[in-house]
Amino acid sequence: MKRMKDGLIAVWLVSIFVFSLSATRVRADTSHTPESQETYQGVIYAGVPCAYSEKLDEIQCGLFPLKQAIGLLRDGYVEPLDTQKLAGIAIAAGTKHIKEFSYKPERIKALDIAMRDLEGTQEKYNPNDWQWWRMTYLLRPLSGALTEARPGVEKLGPRAFELLVKEARDAAISAMIDTLDPHTDYIAVGSEMHERVIERANSMSGKEKFGGIGAALREWDSEIGPVYVLMPFPKTPAGENLEPFDEIIRVDGIPVTRAEDAASKIRGTIGTTLTLSIRRDGIERDVVLERKEIKPQSAVGKLYVVGDARVCYVYTSQFAVGIAKEIRSLFEESGVCASANTAIFDYRGNSGGILQEAIDVVQASLPKTDADVSQEVLIRIVGRSSEVITRDAALAMRAWKYPPVILQDNGSASASEIVIGALTPYVTSVGDRTFGKSAVMTRFMLSDGSVFIMTIMKFLLRDAADHDGMGFTPHVYFNRAMFKRFVPKTPPEREENQERYRGSGPHFSDAEKLVMFLGNRDPQLGIALSIFMHPEKFSHKPVSEKGGNK
Repeated sequence: MKRMKDGLIAVWLVSIFVFSLSATRVRADTSHTPESQETYQGVIYAGVPCAYSEKLDEIQCGLFPLKQAIGLLRDGYVEPLDTQKLAGIAIAAGTKHIKEFSYKPERIKALDIAMRDLEGTQEKYNPNDWQWWRMTYLLRPLSGALTEARPGVEKLGPRAFELLVKEARDAAISAMIDTLDPHTDYIAVGSEMHERVIERANSMSGKEKFGGIGAALREWDSEIGPVYVLMPFPKTPAGENLEPFDEIIRVDGIPVTRAEDAASKIRGTIGTTLTLSIRRDGIERDVVLERKEIKPQSAVGKLYVVGDARVCYVYTSQFAVGIAKEIRSLFEESGVCASANTAIFDYRGNSGGILQEAIDVVQASLPKTDADVSQEVLIRIVGRSSEVITRDAALAMRAWKYPPVILQDNGSASASEIVIGALTPYVTSVGDRTFGKSAVMTRFMLSDGSVFIMTIMKFLLRDAADHDGMGFTPHVYFNRAMFKRFVPKTPPEREENQERYRGSGPHFSDAEKLVMFLGNRDPQLGIALSIFMHPEKFSHKPVSEKGGNK
């Protein structure tokens, strides 16, 4: 089964789709989710659990998700597919697994997970859909192989045949997607990734709430650490007790060197407490915090002043529902960046989200202009249906005094790359080459609780080039290896440099002190801020008032 790089697997661009429960027909619809559509756990629910069907026998029930997957590919994949060919691939893989099946009782728990996940779903399957019955006909060799194997398999142990049906079906679906693009995927119930996919989908939908402290974390280095607080969120336990760049050494006494590990230990039951051992200004201290209900924030801002540049640093975690509105609110009269005349947009580690939100962020981030730019192409969406997104000057937030800066790395993917690519002529980008993923995905929960991720469209930029597998190269290159050389490895060295950069010495201006202090803690951010000290050195892509490059 195809997988993306570590840290990116659970992330795909999501487009809101309508799925008819009486058939497997998909149509694009980015405007609303009708009441007839079942949305379960943040993904579109594509069918009915067999426990509620009166028309299907055990084998047909077990193969139900396979038929759903074929139907989804038939009606919604980015390009037309041959249903009969897909069925042939599925049959070959499924029958091969039947012949090689070995009974392992520990795998039975996956069957129970499926029933738990689908608890309370009451929709019925309509057996009159002729396309559905055609798939039943096409898959009859697989059904026959299961029927033939059943007597012998049932002697192996409790629920052995049920497990065989599930695993043969999983093998069949995986074999089909192995012939497609590298982003279409299948996450079986009971697999390591299943819960992570569901959690990520909930987070992007804006429905997820959890017990935590409310902070964005990042690590200096994934092997040696330390983890540090990139941005504490306002009105949260972190916002009231932690500061940007506090180093997190231990969580409840357990050392942490990776942001992901620290975050998983920090999350917990609302109302419980945890102890963070942090280092601030060279001094270690313990901070006791109570976990509170946290609704994820996709965008948080902070204002920095560098000379006459009032820079709004905007941290983004993902392109979840409402991120464009959150970014706009930072620049409103009551927002923390109300007086900003430029910005730094941080898309490092932002592995994607919702397509429409990315488009809205692009429109908001472009410089305001009175010129007619309505014919300027920003993004091209291609697939079975195509769309061209053009610039809308009325949606721009500011007439920037200085072109904004974008922070990016190879963890910037999907929706982030839409924004980075579309804004390239108007910004200076700092960091590493982005991941390189131009697929627009949607996720479906199948009838057994498994998740089917499918490429439905691709995005191209104004030049109509496909950047899948290529990514976007920054204007100012700064990668992880340079990061390691730049930052002192030990706390004493870092603190010595930080004391020096804090600004003893009259020859440093306030802006230089700020840039050196922050640069010692986050070199990419330091480089970004230094651009506003010497903007004439970074005028490689000046922007005309009509948009585009001069």
